[in-house]
Amino acid sequence: MKASSLLRGVLRALVYQYCRRSPVRQGKVKLVYATRRVEIHYIVEATLPGGSRITADLSDAVQRLVYFLGYYERGVTNLITRVLNAGDTFIDIGANVGYFTLIASPLVGPTGKVHSFEPVPEVFASLRRNVALNGLSNVRMNRAAVFDEDRDLEIFLPVDGNSGTGTFFKRPNAPGDSVQCPAHSLDDYVKREGIEGIRLVKMDIEGAEPFALRGMRQVLSSLHPPDLICEAVPYLLEFSGHTQADIVQFMKPFGYRCQEITDDGLAEFKYDRDRSSARDCNLYFSRTSD
Repeated sequence: MKASSLLRGVLRALVYQYCRRSPVRQGKVKLVYATRRVEIHYIVEATLPGGSRITADLSDAVQRLVYFLGYYERGVTNLITRVLNAGDTFIDIGANVGYFTLIASPLVGPTGKVHSFEPVPEVFASLRRNVALNGLSNVRMNRAAVFDEDRDLEIFLPVDGNSGTGTFFKRPNAPGDSVQCPAHSLDDYVKREGIEGIRLVKMDIEGAEPFALRGMRQVLSSLHPPDLICEAVPYLLEFSGHTQADIVQFMKPFGYRCQEITDDGLAEFKYDRDRSSARDCNLYFSRTSD
């Protein structure tokens, strides 16, 4: 047991030093995932871009990336950092353990606000701990989902080792355990909370993005509509009966421009209506040209 613990510690140190110091970016994500096979539940603390701290379980896929690389989804992180300013309001839909919430909070500052939504009880508990760890007073946490209307939903719990895989649509080879959770439409939530002038919405909800979009029509058509970051994974969207094209077409009448978020910045998004040929990506919708 002691030898195994020692070897894991040496492996963690080697992977950490390589990921943080090597100028070669390619292959790091694969290395972090490959070495997870020998990992156990091991809690560490990491510092995020902007200085916030996060507790990371190295057996969890996303949290492992945050610890070893220092970030998660470089392109999305850079875009959020560029878009948000002091006094802004940020909506984090599918907050998971709080990575993007913790990135956004210091950017919007004490005059701004972050509203975070995470429906899975255990994952929400981690979000709450990370917000408390940083003493963030400008974050409003909601143990709830964002959907097309206010209602109660059944959510299937995440697979072991990836806290971000909770879903409203049962998938093959996924655990069948589920819990009930409240859901809100963003339009109704904004009205109840008296929120004005949302700057940015980030949404990563495992294929349920089209449902959440239908519940924010008023927000999207408001006088000062927010920009939107939306995960679009064909495999996950298929379980909800949608494609990437459905998301793009839904946003067009509101006057939004669609671009793909890459690690190197924004690029033209070319989607294929044949869902089998489309690739996983994050999309950026804005009403102004960059």
